[in-house]
Amino acid sequence: MKLAIILAHIALIIGISWGCKKTETPRPTESVVSEPKNESLTALVLFTVGKVSSEQMELKQGDIIEVGKLIETGPKSMCDLQVLEHEAEVVIRIKPNSNFLFGKNSDTKVINSTISQGSAMFKVSKPLKRDEKVQIASPTFVAGVRGTEFGIEVSKTGDSKLKVVSGAVSTRVRIPELEDLESGGLDQTEEGKKILADLETSAVTLEKGQTLQISTKEKDSFIKTVGLDDAVKEIQLAKKSNSEIKLNDVLKDKSEPETVTKGIEKWKAPKISTIANKDLNAEIKEFEKLIAIESAKVRDPMLVGDELKKFNKERQEVLIKKIEEITGKSSETLVLKDGRKIQGVIYQEGNTYIVLSPEGKQSFNETEVEGTEF
Repeated sequence: MKLAIILAHIALIIGISWGCKKTETPRPTESVVSEPKNESLTALVLFTVGKVSSEQMELKQGDIIEVGKLIETGPKSMCDLQVLEHEAEVVIRIKPNSNFLFGKNSDTKVINSTISQGSAMFKVSKPLKRDEKVQIASPTFVAGVRGTEFGIEVSKTGDSKLKVVSGAVSTRVRIPELEDLESGGLDQTEEGKKILADLETSAVTLEKGQTLQISTKEKDSFIKTVGLDDAVKEIQLAKKSNSEIKLNDVLKDKSEPETVTKGIEKWKAPKISTIANKDLNAEIKEFEKLIAIESAKVRDPMLVGDELKKFNKERQEVLIKKIEEITGKSSETLVLKDGRKIQGVIYQEGNTYIVLSPEGKQSFNETEVEGTEF
């Protein structure tokens, strides 16, 4: 009996030891996070100048932007973003006086964003995977790409211009009244999907050095030509009266698939123009300076902070020139009493010195400042 008890104790000890080995937590040096844990699209703020905000919160270098967030830039302001979930190293530059909505769905495979005012640059450095997409909407068109460099400009009236600097971009007229409904746009209803498929057939492709402008008047003309003007009007009236909108019912009552198809066939798309060589070369140079952090590093939360500091330090001269260009002021060096020197564009507001540098906006009380150097 004693022997049986001893053997039982030995077996129990071996079992506990084996169980502990199987559940042992690896040391930090044994584990490398290589994939983001986010279940939705996110972007890293690489660089900001001036007033850049999202939902009334000032954005700064290193912040993470979540899907569905509106980013606003003020006068003499700018923001660079890099999408975290794509290995294609997608970088977006939002220029002054712009409103940019980062994404509108939780699908990490699709970068589906909207610029409603101002201008932005988009650079897809590497080929996207088969199931990945980049779609950027303006008030009058949708642009879709797989690997390219292009810019979009939107006036206060909504007139929108597309400029392709490299690669190719497919674009079609957009009908925001039907595509952006909170209750579900064209892609969420059976009737809508049929119309959306027809709209896609109207797309044209722009290649390097080409530009296209679609005004709000041309968009409205397109809507009328394809027989969707009554549907748009009904939705607009329903919104004004806060009535429930059932898009399928509206489309059944106010549109005919044949009318849409025939309208697209006779629609005359706006003319594609050629960008002047001087302007194209200037665009190419700006895109050359719009670069991304290596995707494997930017996607690793253990590395991204140090990589971002290193990234902007290496580009310090380029970034300072961009700050000078945006603000219209020459850079100086702020000398602090503790011996530190910070180069950038300097403003003085009362007793506070503000420095706009590649590391972001920094503020110092005049009691901390020894002086400035040119």
